[in-house]
Amino acid sequence: MNVRRTRGAVVVAVLSMLAVAGGASPAAAQAAEDTVAPVVTVESAPPAATRDDTATVTFSATDPERPDAVLTFRCLRHSPLLRSEGPCSSPWTAGSLVEGQHSLRIAATDEAGNESMAVWVHWHRDLTAPAVWWTHLERFTTAPGAEFRWGGQDVSGVGSYDVRYRVARYDGTFGAYRYRDSAQGTTATSFTIALRRGYTYCVSFRARDDLGNLGAWQSGQCTAAPLDDALLTPSAGWTRHTSANFYGGTYTFARTPGRTLTLRGIAGRGVGLVARTCPGCGKVRVLVNGEVGTEISTNAAKTTYRKMWGISWSYLRTDATITLVTMDSKPVYIDGLAVLRA
Repeated sequence: MNVRRTRGAVVVAVLSMLAVAGGASPAAAQAAEDTVAPVVTVESAPPAATRDDTATVTFSATDPERPDAVLTFRCLRHSPLLRSEGPCSSPWTAGSLVEGQHSLRIAATDEAGNESMAVWVHWHRDLTAPAVWWTHLERFTTAPGAEFRWGGQDVSGVGSYDVRYRVARYDGTFGAYRYRDSAQGTTATSFTIALRRGYTYCVSFRARDDLGNLGAWQSGQCTAAPLDDALLTPSAGWTRHTSANFYGGTYTFARTPGRTLTLRGIAGRGVGLVARTCPGCGKVRVLVNGEVGTEISTNAAKTTYRKMWGISWSYLRTDATITLVTMDSKPVYIDGLAVLRA
């Protein structure tokens, strides 16, 4: 026999008898015997993410011990920079909600003082567009196409992206942005562009979340495809050749110091040299407007075709001239020159 439970029952029975004998109502006597807590049920609540500045929560409670019991509710509200607690009733409504996470804690108490387990309701007011990121892209590439990759993150979930790009020739300015229908409102996270030699391609992105919050265009990434060596103006001492191993199928060769290849009328923020490396290959100096520039050695332990060297300047003014100068009597195989437009 459970002595403790038996004694408790006796005490409750005695209290009930005393309450009745003292003139208490049958309901009060029944409440004195109630040891079971109510159960709270949330009937409706705001969606987990919303743009609305108001919120309504409806709720109810039942007492398993006494279905006709009178119940009272107490709510605790948590919002950005706000915390309040007190009696409440259904429906509970709040307005002028700020952006951020909001929570409401609901508990019920019966006439006997039994408090229910608390029930929490959480929602987020989201007015912020998704954060967008993109993968690093090489500034210069000899590939026939470039794949741009991006992604986003948002508390409400990223709904879709818009993608645009613009193009500039090595000696020209950027044209208007281009928009592919298939890349507007897309859920794709990559975009491939076929590259023309001598052009810079810049892609930018923006994202909208599942609530329709639309972000600003992000600067994105740029890449430049080299122009072929055949477009460089040679001094005496160079010879031109064809080979499928080289970019564009051609290369320009010299093995005498002081020979120059020139490209005029450019503007940008960087230059990329494409050349073949080989054991015993020579050095080339890259000059901007005749000023001392970067020296590049094409000497390497093994032969490599379409090797790229990137050279950055803060800015190449309009109509700048790039000059390649051979530095020794060793062979040099020039394959192309890329200009990253500003």
